[in-house]
Amino acid sequence: MNDPAALFISASGSSALDEPGSSPTVGVVRAYAAYRPSGLAWLGNLPAHWRTKPLRFACRLNPTKGEVSHLPSDTEVSFVPMEAVREFGGMDLSQIMPIEDVLQGYTYFRDGDIVAAKITPCFENGKGSIAEGLTNGLGFGTTELHTLRPGPEFDTRFLFYLTLSHEFRHQGAGHMYGAGGQKRVPEDFLRNFVAPRPPLPEQQTIAAWLDDRARRIDELVAAKQRLVRLLVEQRTTLITHTVTKGLNPATAMKPSGIDWLGDVPKHWDVKRLKFVSHLQTGLTLGKKHDEEEQARLVLCPYLRVANVQDGWLDLDHITEVEVLPERVARFELRAGDVLMTEGGDFDKLGRGYVWDAQIPGCLHQNHIFAVRPDNRRLDSHFLASMLSCSHGRNYFTKTAQQTTNLASTNATKLGDFPVPLPSVPEQREIMARVNGIASKLDALIAATETAIARLTEYRQGLISAAVTGKINVCGAIGATVIEESPAAITTETPANVVPAPVIAGRIGGKVRKANKFFYRDVLAAEIIARIGQQPKFGWVKLQKSLILAEGHLRLGEIESEPVRAAAGPFDNKMMRSIQAQLKRAQWYEYKKDGQPFKYAALAKAGGHKVYFDRYWSAKEAAFVALMALLAPMTTRQAEIVATLYSAWNDFLLDGRAVTDDALVAEVLNNWDPAKQAIPEKNWRAAPPWMRKHGLIPTGHGAHTKAGKVGKEGQA
Repeated sequence: MNDPAALFISASGSSALDEPGSSPTVGVVRAYAAYRPSGLAWLGNLPAHWRTKPLRFACRLNPTKGEVSHLPSDTEVSFVPMEAVREFGGMDLSQIMPIEDVLQGYTYFRDGDIVAAKITPCFENGKGSIAEGLTNGLGFGTTELHTLRPGPEFDTRFLFYLTLSHEFRHQGAGHMYGAGGQKRVPEDFLRNFVAPRPPLPEQQTIAAWLDDRARRIDELVAAKQRLVRLLVEQRTTLITHTVTKGLNPATAMKPSGIDWLGDVPKHWDVKRLKFVSHLQTGLTLGKKHDEEEQARLVLCPYLRVANVQDGWLDLDHITEVEVLPERVARFELRAGDVLMTEGGDFDKLGRGYVWDAQIPGCLHQNHIFAVRPDNRRLDSHFLASMLSCSHGRNYFTKTAQQTTNLASTNATKLGDFPVPLPSVPEQREIMARVNGIASKLDALIAATETAIARLTEYRQGLISAAVTGKINVCGAIGATVIEESPAAITTETPANVVPAPVIAGRIGGKVRKANKFFYRDVLAAEIIARIGQQPKFGWVKLQKSLILAEGHLRLGEIESEPVRAAAGPFDNKMMRSIQAQLKRAQWYEYKKDGQPFKYAALAKAGGHKVYFDRYWSAKEAAFVALMALLAPMTTRQAEIVATLYSAWNDFLLDGRAVTDDALVAEVLNNWDPAKQAIPEKNWRAAPPWMRKHGLIPTGHGAHTKAGKVGKEGQA
């Protein structure tokens, strides 16, 4: 489609807000008549009449509590913990405290201030709000908040929307300090952040326009979330009836002896779980070993509670532990084991997941139960469904030890779980019906979640485009008319509008949104399908292809964390996860067949394509062009291009000037010394080739980190 206006303007002029399941068309907006360079790589061009200003000259940051230290000690103020701060605006102001209890050790703000979370992942998720309606106009909250008090040059709501924009959040994430879940955005980032500054009346118009659009989008999201809840309830109800009443509505019934369960088919038994399975408890860490034992310790993968999610396993981060060889068999997981956590969120206790031996020799934590059914009497998948249906929920609700929002069980209570028990052939017939029910409802839930994800991303796109001047919502005279839509609002200049990807998905009929791990698997499978049979394709070239696709196509869902390793840019954890999940999905298996390693097609090869089309069909042409560039490359050539691309991208993220000399020097001096084994002339030949073929970074994605990979990264 060559005419950008055609992406946006409907022939009827009607709003898609009136069409169920569609994304909203929210009216005509315009590109500004004239733009100028902002001087900032991350911001790009600005409307010619806009200015910029560092926030330290435009706001008061984290104002002093001296403003209120004179107040009586019993003055009531609003208290706002982090959980009371909502994403994309709003606060729960139900907690009120005397000022003497919060004056020390908490963040101070007052009506009209903007608060923004500073800690990960709250910052990246958009936690922040304008402080409004505070008790006595004053508030105190978690120390994990920054406070911004706009000066006279900024409208409060415009500045608040700017703090929600992709540009602000992405730049802030790049300046975080600390490690793991304790990374924080420093005050210096706020002080030095250069904010686009349109004239004040224009700021107010932009903010009012975004208020209206956000309200309409939020109403649609709320309606679709209600629909998802109803579909999930229907799914649970239908599955519960199927696994507890059977397939034949005319069969004779008998009392089960369980109040909430009622009658069961007369030919079924009701047995306690311990009589039809073996209950295996897990490994407790911390055992001391003498010198002789330490010499015999072996290293084994170790499944933790954090890996067992609601209906799926997160195998991206697997811990390894040292144990004595004779203890391995006692705690080893076997294919067909049904995993269940000892405690957790109240509504998730009892959910079962069938282990398919994704990781050979894997042990499990003491807070995970492994139920091993007697396969002559009990099918693993039937048990998992029984644990997850209303019967299982009712049992664990009544027997669990409960605290606020949390619950726990133990081996005795799990062993006493009553299992309605048809014959194994009938169990398998029931599971075939259950899978059919689940797949149909999962498809409906997935479609609705896709719409929610698109709406959420659309709102983010609108905010970013409006506050950075990529669209003009003020009706400027002489502007080029274009109509904005979820598929076209981006943070690029108007001439470069491209469709945004759909973000949603479902694996194996499980009710959940797609996460970054599944996006990675789908992208890897499509790369293998396109160029994986080339004789020069292997593990390292797949990694380079993933890095280049993520950056060049701006695939924010992948979230790789590349390191400047010998085979870098490389994300070893991502690659290990992809290898395991491709095999589990029966798409591809990584096999050594001479050199290099090869990806062999499995029974369900090609099954990823429906997901690829759902997520990235709008970018498929660009993806195909990128694969055409990569297909004839040797592994070494792909390494050179991916390394320079990542170094170049780092320069853009850091605001450094990009020259060929600087890029080559960066790679040879600041990356792994192994890069020096490649002749310098090869490095110098690559940047002109990359420019010729449009393989130019945009500052998208994570900054590379120093680090090394193991032998897996050298395959």
